[in-house]
Amino acid sequence: MQSEAPFACDRMDFAQWLQFIFIPKMTSLLQAQLPLPRRMTLLPMAQEWAKELKCDRQYTTAILDTINKIDLIFSDDAL
Repeated sequence: MQSEAPFACDRMDFAQWLQFIFIPKMTSLLQAQLPLPRRMTLLPMAQEWAKELKCDRQYTTAILDTINKIDLIFSDDAL
């Protein structure tokens, strides 16, 4: 998929980006034992995406908490 926009937001929503781009890319890096990204900032985009969701707040809070943990794992302080 060709996209110049962050998170391919011109082509898909954030959940689709996670499913079809982020998770496969991270899986490939791990399987090939290649270096992982040194920094990630997924949470701001996830927060914007979550504003549009029409589901239980507890559900979105759990998703955002998980994405925040991913950001923290890949923060400069954690490496």
